[in-house]
Amino acid sequence: MSKKSWIVPLIGIQLLAVSGLDFIPVATIDLRARQALGHMIFQGGVEGWNMPVMSWLNAITWVPNHISAFAQCATAMLAILAIDKGDNKQLITSGVLSGICFASAFGSSTWVTLVFAIAWIIWAFVLLFTTEQRKLFWIMAGAGLLGIGLSIPFISGLLGRSGSSTAILPIALYVRPFSLVQILVPEKLKLWANLLFLPMNYLMELGLFFILALYRLQHDKDFEKLNRRFFIAETILLAVVAITLSFLYSTLEQINDLGIRGWLLGQFVLLVWATDVIQKWLENKAPTPKNIFNVVGKQARIGKALQVILIIGILTTMLEAFYTRTWPILVDWNVAGFPNTLSPDTNLGARNYDAKLAYEYINIHLPVNEVIQYNPNIAVDRPSGLYGERQIAISDLTTYGVSETTFQTMQKDVATIFELDTTWEEIDKKCTQYSIDTLVINDLDPLWKRLPELEIQRAPLYQNQYYSVIACGNR
Repeated sequence: MSKKSWIVPLIGIQLLAVSGLDFIPVATIDLRARQALGHMIFQGGVEGWNMPVMSWLNAITWVPNHISAFAQCATAMLAILAIDKGDNKQLITSGVLSGICFASAFGSSTWVTLVFAIAWIIWAFVLLFTTEQRKLFWIMAGAGLLGIGLSIPFISGLLGRSGSSTAILPIALYVRPFSLVQILVPEKLKLWANLLFLPMNYLMELGLFFILALYRLQHDKDFEKLNRRFFIAETILLAVVAITLSFLYSTLEQINDLGIRGWLLGQFVLLVWATDVIQKWLENKAPTPKNIFNVVGKQARIGKALQVILIIGILTTMLEAFYTRTWPILVDWNVAGFPNTLSPDTNLGARNYDAKLAYEYINIHLPVNEVIQYNPNIAVDRPSGLYGERQIAISDLTTYGVSETTFQTMQKDVATIFELDTTWEEIDKKCTQYSIDTLVINDLDPLWKRLPELEIQRAPLYQNQYYSVIACGNR
């Protein structure tokens, strides 16, 4: 393999460090909010100021299951692109591989796979009307059917949501909102204003990749030597992503998972196109960061602007990395300010360390079939997810397989265990009712204030400054 074959992946890897233009609004708003309100707004992330298109760093560190689904969809796509002139055995093998990828992707991310399935269908029908590649239509159709067949157990689980009245894939129409429109434009004009500002919306979210995609399309003749089959497939995928996610959103949760996660597919196409453009600009120069920055700046009319956008894109990624790794420290240093979503005070590190010790005690000393319970009446109990290895009677967040009404009723009922006026008799009754063996109580629970009184009757299994582990129910 020649050295030149590594140029493209080296460019692409470096471009993964480039994000959108979020640094500008996030840094501005966070600093201004800290000054005016005493606390920052965005709680350790660079999203939230607008309907986001997540960076690669964000997707990898927070929701890698969607990255997995994207990779499986890309594999299915490449399996078809790589085999258009193969024999029947090779074609069938590629179809089977694509079908397996479809099923695996669907289990990893329903939303990513849904968007890809739309592009797959359109792409298949495009191939149906091309003489040379018509046979691929049947391979792609077979792959789709195989993927559906292999996904039946997962689909059955979705259909069998106990007592839930929520649709499997609740989707509604809208125009992708832009933050400035939501703030400045009257309600009756927001629909049309959001439509008008769609390009600006995507420029802010995609940054350099948005500009290079437009350049790639405008100068298509300069890239004719590249494989046109790939370009057609990429264009279909990007068009489906852009159109679908500009006018459809998911209603299953408060966040628009469809509009956020599905963009990974489009981002991949934009990454490929940006790599093609920069490779062309580099000519025979080595793909070093310095050379890439220099050739970007040498482009007529747009060079300097592209360099600025490139720098902002890198700053966005750096800010996200900084927030992700240091936000808890900033909370304890009172840099983030209060209120925030992680802690009511500057003892977050000490409290989490004590949580780790409490769950380590449980993991080492209690049976593997032990059912434990923390206070479910909170937004997110991170320590249980980070350190817990035992079954929980009811979570603070998960409702999958249980109707929302049933879940909320049980959640509120179990949460009464942790109230200030609870007695051992009431606690044990609830524990028995929900098969709870052990309670995990921390200093933020109202019940903590009564522990000295309750411990006279029942000593804790383990206790430190911020956490207490106590048996309950029939134990």
